[in-house]
Amino acid sequence: MRRESDTGTTKDEQNVIKQLSTVFKDNLSRHKNMEADLNLKENAEPVFRPVPFSVRRSVEEEPSRLERIAVRKQKGSARFCAYFSIGLNAALENNHHPLLAAENIYNSQW
Repeated sequence: MRRESDTGTTKDEQNVIKQLSTVFKDNLSRHKNMEADLNLKENAEPVFRPVPFSVRRSVEEEPSRLERIAVRKQKGSARFCAYFSIGLNAALENNHHPLLAAENIYNSQW
């Protein structure tokens, strides 16, 4: 039987938390330099949205390779943000990789 510490976690759990300390940090940070492969459904069609006139000039100056949404900055320039919840998410193929239930993980024999 595993003995629990003052924090309510077992020694095994403490070891995992220590080994993966960067995963369990309290602060969130940006994830950079990552490539992802997105598989689109065969019948997916692009979704086009109008660009507000007030930011149209700065949008035309920025090369547009991805679906982006223009957000007006305080100083008048445009910030381009990926906006995937409308359009892209619906067009992606679903990759089914179910996670094991916690009960199955705890009861497994490694």
